[in-house]
Amino acid sequence: MPLHVVSVLALLSIAAGYTKRPSFKKPFPDPSLFHKSGRRLAAEGQKPERLHFEVEDGGYHFDYDFGGIPTIERVFNLDSQGVEGISCTRGHAYHNLTIFWSNLAVANAANLQKDVVITGSPEWGCSLSNASRKSSHSSDLVLHILKVDSSALGMLRTELHVLPVSPVQLFRNLYIDLSWYPLQGEGRHLQESCGDYTYGLNYDCQTQKAKDVYSIGPLACSNCYAALKATPGFQVETDNLGVPTKIALDLSPPLK
Repeated sequence: MPLHVVSVLALLSIAAGYTKRPSFKKPFPDPSLFHKSGRRLAAEGQKPERLHFEVEDGGYHFDYDFGGIPTIERVFNLDSQGVEGISCTRGHAYHNLTIFWSNLAVANAANLQKDVVITGSPEWGCSLSNASRKSSHSSDLVLHILKVDSSALGMLRTELHVLPVSPVQLFRNLYIDLSWYPLQGEGRHLQESCGDYTYGLNYDCQTQKAKDVYSIGPLACSNCYAALKATPGFQVETDNLGVPTKIALDLSPPLK
């Protein structure tokens, strides 16, 4: 990289909170696994035409149905190779996002334009999303481009006016149905488990009794616990305007 460009980036890092490309944690489950499989299912009952995925990762089996009509033409991922760093500042009517490129070829290939949606991992530390505003932790970036200022492209940067957008607004008639359960004998668990049980509450695997005594007002229980097998399920549906009509999280234990 030319010396004058390095100098410019160094000054910007001080003046505008430049964030160098971070190391990214592997997401769980790995999204790339879903890209490698999938079969289309016809509409049935209240379920629309959709894609069905079955993936195993980290000791869990995932069943995932996805359907919907995209409301955008293109998404650009900041995690892509060629993005050297970013700078983001919060505004009133819109926010400012500057992307620094490794070379002009990558910048031109990205071809960022109005109405393109930008996504990125929380490791960027850019707190422009509505979720990040209410939390001390950064979240995934989902930003809608309002305006592109490409006048600085010769300096290997693109300046954008952006606003956060909800992922559910990127589709009309969105349908998501996700369920997961641990594979027998595998390791990674969402909560404590042991033996044949998937989830435990106040349950000691060794003694097979309660860990602690529960006191509720004047009452006390020396052996209150829950140990069960369950298949969690998550559903999201939206109407043709992208407004959520159903958000549900279910736990379905088998009954004998």
